[in-house]
Amino acid sequence: MVSFYLAVPRNYGKEVNYIKVTAFGAQADFANKYFRKGKRVAVRGELMTGSYKDEETGKNMRTAEVTANRLEFADGKGNGFAPAPDEDGFMNIPEDLNEELPFR
Repeated sequence: MVSFYLAVPRNYGKEVNYIKVTAFGAQADFANKYFRKGKRVAVRGELMTGSYKDEETGKNMRTAEVTANRLEFADGKGNGFAPAPDEDGFMNIPEDLNEELPFR
């Protein structure tokens, strides 16, 4: 398992949202080995929401995080992205390498 925060610019880059991403299995191994701060990545997964009460302030807090089932580089060599392996360890390479699709 690996967790990281994905920085997503908003308002034309003046502000940033940080989205927690958690991955498991081969996707976690891939992210742990290759992802580094500043690399552009594409994440596909399920948005999970929750809530808790902050003990210091007494306020109800809401949380959101993505459980990733697909991680890819958004900047890759030549074709624009390099996919991470699926759970079975195989890479899903698109047939048309010139097609720029961050998700499949």
